[in-house]
Amino acid sequence: MKTWIIRFSVNGIKNISNLTQVDFLNNSLVKGKTIDISKRNVKGIFGINGAGKTAYMLAIDIYNKITLNSDYLLQNTEKYKLDKLINKKKKELYLENIFAVVNDNNKIEEVLKHTITIKKTEDVLKSYEISERLDKLIGNSINSNYQNIYLVEKGVLILENQYNDFNDNNVFANILDFSSFSSYTFTKIIKNNELDIKKKNLSWYLYFTYMNSLSTKVFIDNEYNYEDIVNINMYDNYLLQIKKLKGFIQILKPSLKDIKIDKKINYDNYYCKKVFIYDDYEIDEEYESAGIKRIVKMYNYIHLAINGEKVFIDELDANISGVFLDKLIEFMEEYGKGQLCFSSHNILSMNILKRYKNSITTFGESGKVVNIIKNGHYSPVNLFYEGFIEDAPFNI
Repeated sequence: MKTWIIRFSVNGIKNISNLTQVDFLNNSLVKGKTIDISKRNVKGIFGINGAGKTAYMLAIDIYNKITLNSDYLLQNTEKYKLDKLINKKKKELYLENIFAVVNDNNKIEEVLKHTITIKKTEDVLKSYEISERLDKLIGNSINSNYQNIYLVEKGVLILENQYNDFNDNNVFANILDFSSFSSYTFTKIIKNNELDIKKKNLSWYLYFTYMNSLSTKVFIDNEYNYEDIVNINMYDNYLLQIKKLKGFIQILKPSLKDIKIDKKINYDNYYCKKVFIYDDYEIDEEYESAGIKRIVKMYNYIHLAINGEKVFIDELDANISGVFLDKLIEFMEEYGKGQLCFSSHNILSMNILKRYKNSITTFGESGKVVNIIKNGHYSPVNLFYEGFIEDAPFNI
């Protein structure tokens, strides 16, 4: 079984001070229906600088970290980042992930809504507190009724009796003030016991909440280490990935002949640097063009999206040829087995995305989210430029 994201909503990060939600699949998907993601597994988010695109991506990254890491709010570096990122007016960060759990035939087993709120406190020792809830859909669309599975408020866990398959809830005392229930139970309890995925108890729901985040990756450009640390036993697999990377880059830059690895051994690991080989010269990755370096950074994420995971990439178009970006979108729509969401300033790629369903979303100047749909003979680019998109910068 796997999971697909249907909607992700956020409020209270950087300049986002109103609820901002993006739909990735049809909101009428309910238990028993079959999901077909073909022609609808790519989403482009567009908007001017400061519209909240990067903030939205950061929110998804924070959600994943909280869901997966039980000690997230104990790390000083992460608390420092939160201090800088949480909206100063709201003073709390709201994260909501609605996702479907599907079987091997892509039939929906459940639709779940996982909500996490991180609130700044006056307690110097604690800094932040988490509230959390998990609900399952019982209505006929994701906007309708849900049934609660568990709720955490001020460190206190409230469970519906039918889902309580843990023997002692007191084990969570003083834990849920700073750790999400999903991360703590999976890392400390579920992973040490055999899980019966045929029985929909609390462990089942927690398992797929955890796995949904585990199979979701976020790429936000930051400082980059040009040296790969590879275990000696995994070196052959690493070389295979480098070969695939070479083929991927050659689509963009056919003059690339090869990528060789300059490696040094340190105990059980190789420290590897990539060297790009051309006809009459070779160059270390660190000194390659900005476009090639960005392609190298993003390659693993794109590879994951093609092979079935859910991937979010901030500013996919940065330093990349528009032609290559369009071909990448086409390839993902044709062969991708996962979901890809990206933000971009290059609105020309809307003309490729318009072929697909629910694929273009804009963040307006005041933060309003608008889905662009076909309107007569107008292309999405013309709709944007000529001011027909609500809250768009040209809407005067």
